[in-house]
Amino acid sequence: TVELRHLKYFKTVAEELHFGKAAARLNIAQPPLSLQIRNLEEELGVSLFHRTKRHVELTKEGEVFLEKVYQLFKNLDESIEAVRMVSRGEIGEIVIGFLASAAYDVLPAIIKHYRKQYPSIHVNLKQLTSAEQLKALQEGTIHIGIISEPIETESLNLEIIRREPMVVALPKEHPLAS
Repeated sequence: TVELRHLKYFKTVAEELHFGKAAARLNIAQPPLSLQIRNLEEELGVSLFHRTKRHVELTKEGEVFLEKVYQLFKNLDESIEAVRMVSRGEIGEIVIGFLASAAYDVLPAIIKHYRKQYPSIHVNLKQLTSAEQLKALQEGTIHIGIISEPIETESLNLEIIRREPMVVALPKEHPLAS
């Protein structure tokens, strides 16, 4: 089985074209390095290097393999960085529940501000009633909810983003209108 360390060893020997220098760079002895390269060649079924007492060079197969190994390490580095970005909350998806009334003024402003700060986060919007949002928050199907009713709960972190004045409209003849 080809392991990551075999690829690292191969890449180093291919860059140095000298087993002694590659071994020093890898902090291992030369005989085990040579053995690992031979094992890799046996596993692949091809010679990766032409070796003489004074000279080491890549075979055509070795040149192609080196190119693929560079791509593999680049993909590995990108994968590691992507995982770290997800961990830091820099990429991924956020699901926001919202009331229809928030769709026209509050929500667009919030999304615009959020996308400026986190351009690699996909924003998924779900129009839900306040009760549906509270349930979805508890179930974990949304990350944020924009609700209008005040609620008493210690399981959610609440932040007031806007206060709206409310008015009562009554017919002029209604007893409470005076």
